[in-house]
Amino acid sequence: MTQEENIKTPLSSNRRKHQRIICRVDVDAMAHKKWFVISSYNICLDGICLETDVPVKKLRDFGVKIQKAVDLRFYLPNSDNLIVTKGKVVYIKRVANSEGKGGITLAGVNFCGMDINHRKDLENFVVDILNKRISSGTSSIVI
Repeated sequence: MTQEENIKTPLSSNRRKHQRIICRVDVDAMAHKKWFVISSYNICLDGICLETDVPVKKLRDFGVKIQKAVDLRFYLPNSDNLIVTKGKVVYIKRVANSEGKGGITLAGVNFCGMDINHRKDLENFVVDILNKRISSGTSSIVI
């Protein structure tokens, strides 16, 4: 069984294809020929969830729209290797805070055409975190 097969979870209505790792890193993103910096919320083998306090409309004004391509550059924690890849925006939604006001905007991006070496770096990162979860007996580790 490959490392990727080992970290897939069964598909069901409430399960995702790959385990998400809560991971906060700065991501350089380019959409519609404009570069901007945005934070990640979580990451997995097939994509990344980006988080911002910018409203959905303003994010769309930057060119971040569903089904649109984005260029991404980021460093995984504890790595000197810059991950450079393309992605496709698959969702954008506003999530209210616990008081029902304000909140954050989340944008889900599927990776497209990631270089094999970057893919291996990402796979090793995810497997390492999942192994730490198992050995520590916790369901989540925030990076």
